[in-house]
Amino acid sequence: MSREIRNTPDDSYRQNEIDQIFDAVWEAAARRNPMCLVKMLDLNSAHKQLRQLLQDCLAHGLSAMDAREQVLNELLQSSAACRRPRNTYSGSVGLGTSQGKLQ
Repeated sequence: MSREIRNTPDDSYRQNEIDQIFDAVWEAAARRNPMCLVKMLDLNSAHKQLRQLLQDCLAHGLSAMDAREQVLNELLQSSAACRRPRNTYSGSVGLGTSQGKLQ
């Protein structure tokens, strides 16, 4: 049994939205803490994991702005802790908080 994968207009729209949000995350991180991008252990792996996190946030119903903040916080926190970023949304990291806890 073969399975065909087709890109629908919605898929390309969603991918375009993800690309725009992801670009905004990297730009904001570079402005907020430029050294965080330098400290990434494996930039390619981090890039892939953060994109997966972004997609997961959107799949869980977060708005584009909330998903952007979630991924930005994870990027900054993971680089500060010298660890790989998470790639799934657990709802445990707060939005716009420095401590990463929901208030």
